[in-house]
Amino acid sequence: MFRNRKKQEELDDEPAFFENVAEPAAELIPQPKQEEVEKMENKQTISAEESVLTEDVIVNGNLECDCNLTILGTVNGSVRCGRDLLVKGQIHGDVSAANLELRNGQIEGNVDCENSLTMDRECSIRGNVTAAECLTDGQIYGNLTIAEDLHVQKNAWIEGDITAKQFSVLQGAHLESKIVMLQHLAEEETESDQEKEEVFHTEAEEEEESN
Repeated sequence: MFRNRKKQEELDDEPAFFENVAEPAAELIPQPKQEEVEKMENKQTISAEESVLTEDVIVNGNLECDCNLTILGTVNGSVRCGRDLLVKGQIHGDVSAANLELRNGQIEGNVDCENSLTMDRECSIRGNVTAAECLTDGQIYGNLTIAEDLHVQKNAWIEGDITAKQFSVLQGAHLESKIVMLQHLAEEETESDQEKEEVFHTEAEEEEESN
């Protein structure tokens, strides 16, 4: 009995092997500094403002976003962008955006721009185009309806009817188009309305005389 008690006292005097192992575990996990936290928050804000589809991305379906969008890959479907859209890849579908810029990009579908459309010499659109302003040095196979200014650069190739308020073409551009100026169209509509009014008054006067 005394022997067992002595052995138990010796065990109690020895330090516990696992006594303090769990205490430094929290110190082994590095905590982010305040500067790193701020950088992470800024990065999330930037990613929320702009999205990029890389060259190896293929989207089979429609794509919608309300941020700036850059397309380097391929979209097999329509694209709606509420802000600025930059296309360096391919889109097989209709496109609508606030502002659209094509650099070596191809679009097979109708294009609707709330503000401006800009195209360089290595890009193309196969579809009808509607925009407030347009500057093109690329290829367009479809009708153009431009509310304000249309600037056609020397390497441009357009096959389709053109309707614009103001129109400028540099020497070297290829156009297979019927061109209608919006101001002249408005004047023709006004003259047509005046002719209709004159005919109406003449017919009314003839009826009065016959009565």
